[in-house]
Amino acid sequence: MSVHNARQIYATMTVEGKSSSVWSGEVVVNGWRLKDSGATLDALDAGTVPLDLFHAQDASVSRTITGLTVEQGWAGVGSDNDHEVTDGDKDAIATAILAYWNAIKSGIPDDYQLRDIRLYPVAGTDPATGDSPFRSGTAPDIYTPTAVNSGGTSGNWASPGLALAISTQSATRGPKGRGRWFYGPVTGLFGDNGLVNSGSATVLAGYAATMLNAIRAIGGTGSARYAPVIWHRGTDTASVISSVRIGDELDFQQRRRRQRPETYISQALT
Repeated sequence: MSVHNARQIYATMTVEGKSSSVWSGEVVVNGWRLKDSGATLDALDAGTVPLDLFHAQDASVSRTITGLTVEQGWAGVGSDNDHEVTDGDKDAIATAILAYWNAIKSGIPDDYQLRDIRLYPVAGTDPATGDSPFRSGTAPDIYTPTAVNSGGTSGNWASPGLALAISTQSATRGPKGRGRWFYGPVTGLFGDNGLVNSGSATVLAGYAATMLNAIRAIGGTGSARYAPVIWHRGTDTASVISSVRIGDELDFQQRRRRQRPETYISQALT
């Protein structure tokens, strides 16, 4: 059984257009990077911190937790002591993300569904090349809904390329101290002036903070704790997320705009 070095957990939530929808196969992937803090959780005002070493070993286990089936590709290593990533810890991370989806899905079109939640152990930076591998060489844990888990609205909605940015902030100044993920496709967020209404922004910011706080609450005395962080690409450092922020204008994701070939209607001149 191979053992791999890791410096962070990369957690993803993938939502996709249903096969019955004109947006079939269109996907949005949200991702969060988590530091294994050991027994002492990094403070919210810590700013830039080193990503501590932990280990992941290959595994092949199928099991079920509430609302999710699990295809487990890795496990923590007991000799890591207070840095050991237990199966219970990983299940708690996935459960926090599932709770986030269940909270936000009332505003997501029912043309979309939660596909899966994945947890990757990510290797550190290669000291020789400066490269940062996406993962540590082992398979991810894949958490799949036990039943179809769709968005909750059938009303009019904006093109998936339009999305609401949920920004993360830290005590680190400058670009290294900021990150973001996206909420969308969006429905029902607008006031009469085309801006996102403050009530919706407040609710969505609360859902985001609740998820990140739930992850920070995992673990306890003598066991691993987990801090959501903003990774500094090409390094083994990150900034501890201390707050989330939502603006009153939508952003445009060009990558998502290209996922569906556009249908055109032409009219010849006479």
